[in-house]
Amino acid sequence: MSFLSKLTTSLGFRINQAAHTLFYPTLARRAQKQLTSVDQAYVDAHDGTITYFGEAESRTFPPPIYEPPHGSDRVERVVGDHQWDQPYVALVHEVVIANARNAERTANPFGRTREGHILEQTTHAGRFLKRELAMPFRLDEMYRIASNHPWRTQKQAQHIDLASSLAYEPHHNFYHWMIDALPRLEGLTVWEAQTGEQAALLVGEAINDRQIRSLEMLGFSQDRLVPLGPGGAYIERLVVPSFRNGGFLPMPSALKWLREQMLANLPADASPGAAAPYRYVTRRRASRRRILNEDAVLGIMEPLEFQVVEAENIPTLDEAIALFRGAKVIAGPMGAGLVNMIFAESAVILDLAPAKKQMNHAYYGLANALGFPYAYLSATEILPEEDFLVDLDLLQQALDVVMRAANP
Repeated sequence: MSFLSKLTTSLGFRINQAAHTLFYPTLARRAQKQLTSVDQAYVDAHDGTITYFGEAESRTFPPPIYEPPHGSDRVERVVGDHQWDQPYVALVHEVVIANARNAERTANPFGRTREGHILEQTTHAGRFLKRELAMPFRLDEMYRIASNHPWRTQKQAQHIDLASSLAYEPHHNFYHWMIDALPRLEGLTVWEAQTGEQAALLVGEAINDRQIRSLEMLGFSQDRLVPLGPGGAYIERLVVPSFRNGGFLPMPSALKWLREQMLANLPADASPGAAAPYRYVTRRRASRRRILNEDAVLGIMEPLEFQVVEAENIPTLDEAIALFRGAKVIAGPMGAGLVNMIFAESAVILDLAPAKKQMNHAYYGLANALGFPYAYLSATEILPEEDFLVDLDLLQQALDVVMRAANP
């Protein structure tokens, strides 16, 4: 990096920090006041409707079948009883989906009403948004949310009579697409079955072939998809399903619906293409959370007939589903490739994670919501980019437990 580039970067950082100090508290307070959940109270006050379906759920998540001696507080604190409220789908009126962009120029749309309410269920991971408002690096988000008034640009927006929106979901993130976005569509299918109406489905501009195929498998053909343009969209009637994944603890019935729908639409001739039912999902081509001694790790796993999988390079979603459907063990570094466990009929999960301060409980929650035994091995040393080294002796211990669980 040249001296000028370093100087520019340094000055930019200092200016940004000063802006955080001066303006962030005011912007955060304004944004928090605007944020509103679309729930029973909201629809009652705004002439909307709400339909409940399914049932509330409770489940006890057991401890991991293996964890390292140093453990992880982030897993330990979610072991035990969990409850999920009854899901619902609401209908609200006159919402503009603003196609705002953040500092990285990636689309981050949100829905806003004429009264100025930002609807949580139209934002990315809206159930976390209040918490994220407390993070200083979200200043650009706060400024956008607190000061942008999409009603002023309504004339430039697409006009749609009836729609639901998945446009908020970051299309590069397989976990959020599969676990946050798609399960909500159960609510939309319930609403459409009860009303006899069919809503357009707003999606992001960068939606890819794999995501289009996932929507087709859930009954949403490509001709129903409406990419959200730069001017956003004005929706006369917006169908808003409730969230089905709270705090990385997805609702078991939501995953069951998603899995059954996708497997039911998998072609009968789809073949797993592998003899052994053990999968190791590598992140060697990723930009972070890579295992630095992966060759040594594979030296232990390959004699056990683990097939090494680069999930991002599986050509089609159908092939990915077929590959993981028959898996008995799915192992790999913490990352979106482990989401493919949702397609397995019955699997044991081995989550190889960075240092405990850098890991989360996302895959513990996903595995237990699916009813799968879960083991993890976290590193002890914090390294840049969340890369890590696997303790080979502990890996052997973990594999002994995992393989016994998979082959009782």
